[in-house]
Amino acid sequence: MGKRIDAINEHLFYDMPLKKTDAAFVLGCKSISGTVARQTAELYKLGAFDKIIISGGQQVKEPLIMLWLALTGRIDEALDTSKKEDFKTKDKTEAAYIRDEMIAMGVRSEDIIFVEEESKHTGANIANCRDVLADFNSVSIITYAPNQRRALGTLQKELPNLDALTVPVYAFGFNKENWHKSWFLRWIVGGEYSKINPDHPKTYVGKYCVNPDIEEAKTRTAHLPNAPTRQGGPV
Repeated sequence: MGKRIDAINEHLFYDMPLKKTDAAFVLGCKSISGTVARQTAELYKLGAFDKIIISGGQQVKEPLIMLWLALTGRIDEALDTSKKEDFKTKDKTEAAYIRDEMIAMGVRSEDIIFVEEESKHTGANIANCRDVLADFNSVSIITYAPNQRRALGTLQKELPNLDALTVPVYAFGFNKENWHKSWFLRWIVGGEYSKINPDHPKTYVGKYCVNPDIEEAKTRTAHLPNAPTRQGGPV
């Protein structure tokens, strides 16, 4: 189990230097969409990018997250979470919700240049935004942490000449040090690992994405200026 955890951590939970890119490409993440919106808005205010593209056609509310919090003994957090807007918004898509949250946090609406509300999975996120993304030289992909490698690999398959880096989003107390302690997160993270693992029989690599070379991606974005950071360090 320990070797598998180490392999997953190395494969999925990597970090890339935060650079100033032309745009942010923000992927909806169901219940984590509120955290995605807040992190994107903070990076925008710091000047990490000037334009924002949002994609996500799923609904925001995700009862499984509340069930997981409750089953792991975090009843107070589950009850508190159920009161948040992330779980009240039944009629908004991920993309619309993220847009509205970011505008409420001070992001200028004219800088949100594309809001795509049909996609139900990562491949569609990128296919449906491909023409808009192609207008830029560099993008920051902002998505939930286990998905970052697959999102990068899917983008590289569609737009191999676009310089891209990933910005992982963590939520509900989950991080690379503790995900394996929860059966729910083992299921989520394990599923992502199988999709981007070339040796897995159900891998997406080759058909839907490439298996990105993270060091090469770092090298390709090294020429970009370092993104400003808040006092105390990066976001």
